[in-house]
Amino acid sequence: MDGITPDVRINALKYVDESGLSDRIIYNSISPLSQPKEFEALKESKVKSVILLAYYTRDFTSKGRMKVIHELIPKLIENGIEKILVDTCVLDIPSLGSACNTIFEIKNELGYPSGCGAHNAIGTWKGLKTKMGVQAKIPAMTTSAVFPASIGADWILYGPIETADYIFPTVALVDAAYAQMAKEEGHKPSPNHPYFKIA
Repeated sequence: MDGITPDVRINALKYVDESGLSDRIIYNSISPLSQPKEFEALKESKVKSVILLAYYTRDFTSKGRMKVIHELIPKLIENGIEKILVDTCVLDIPSLGSACNTIFEIKNELGYPSGCGAHNAIGTWKGLKTKMGVQAKIPAMTTSAVFPASIGADWILYGPIETADYIFPTVALVDAAYAQMAKEEGHKPSPNHPYFKIA
């Protein structure tokens, strides 16, 4: 559940509570820019899942992102949030690298499910069509999704639903390849793993 302003998100929270949908909602998102009234609304709401957006304008490096994550996790827990997904924040191509590095750090240090909106790197690439050609958009989108998947992202925000046609098979390929590596180390993929579905 997303919205362009805090007031829109807060009103949406009230609606999902009244509609009995709270257990199916992930609130997107809480960041250092979030206002106290959003935390209060979450505390009063039955919604227990939140995306923490690691957006820190003063230091847009992996280190800056980790600082934000360490500061916001306790605040979310204090306000009744039980399920935290960390969005390591992608705005452009360089930030995709930092975001992926942060995913790796989160998984090593904190263990929270983490991912990013990798497609943002392509959405803001001004020279993509003019310098690379129109045909480059789909390969660029799939590559942007594969990058976080290949370093262990638990989830990927991939943009409009139409892109699922090429994002899903590409990420499934990565998952299947990693499953084989895990099998060779004695681990067994679950029966519904892409490893058994894409052949």
